[in-house]
Amino acid sequence: MPRPTTSFTHLAGVPVHYDRLPAPHHYGTRGQARTFYCEQRFINALEDAFRELWDVCPHGQAQVITSAGAYVDKGGQHGAGRAFDLDGIFWRDRTFITNEYPDDSRFYVAAEAVLRKHFGVILNYEWNRAHHDHFHLDQSISVGYRTNKNTTLFVQMALRHVLGQPTVTIDGNSGSGTRGGLRAVLPALGLARVHEIDTSAKLAQKMQDIWLEFCDRVAARGFQQPAASQPADARPPAPAPGAPDADDRENLRTAPTPLETGQPTPALAMSRQLTYRIDGVWQVLAGVRRSRLPEE
Repeated sequence: MPRPTTSFTHLAGVPVHYDRLPAPHHYGTRGQARTFYCEQRFINALEDAFRELWDVCPHGQAQVITSAGAYVDKGGQHGAGRAFDLDGIFWRDRTFITNEYPDDSRFYVAAEAVLRKHFGVILNYEWNRAHHDHFHLDQSISVGYRTNKNTTLFVQMALRHVLGQPTVTIDGNSGSGTRGGLRAVLPALGLARVHEIDTSAKLAQKMQDIWLEFCDRVAARGFQQPAASQPADARPPAPAPGAPDADDRENLRTAPTPLETGQPTPALAMSRQLTYRIDGVWQVLAGVRRSRLPEE
């Protein structure tokens, strides 16, 4: 297909660099400035997406966006000038490289959540090995929730890495595990009531209705730093399994204990006798020691 006549070097005020060159402009670096070509409508969508990302991300506007390309002389969306491959984003105090998803999954999913509001197709790290090092963005289908592999992978990643559902399997199949994860989190997020999502059909419809809000919540939570674990010595000791807590102990007290009436228990009396005997031994030992010390 012929190359589009419209081009860009910046998106949302940030320079876009090509990073698939020999060193020192290779993948994972800030690359080198280049002109990219796309249809104007797609450029507008990229502008909107990155502008929202700067607004939502706590790091604000980035310094450099790196890419593997936009228009490419081949078939598909790249050949039509309606696709963009995002490799990384560089802020002053933060670097995001897409192939670091395994170690940076929370931030990765948060960034994708913003992009999902603007692009119906995003091929990510979990799609296949060829997409481990970039997001593929295109608009070949409209933005919205579907139970296809493309959308389900993102939903599963969000459930597992951001929304506290670590047992959800990331396989692209919208099965019972994924539906169960959504039923667990949507009411907690204030996005649905239990009776609105108690069947597969109702859950799918609700996800369609709240898709943009769902992406907003995932982005907001993903960009938050997870709360640091409280030091063990700062936490109150957990009660033994099956033991009543403080309130239960108070409620269980229906009669004064022997200690409260001033009458020692047999165990306490034995403890006191043992203490007296030990004290007596120490006194004898101390006397012997003093008799052996040289006079000053």
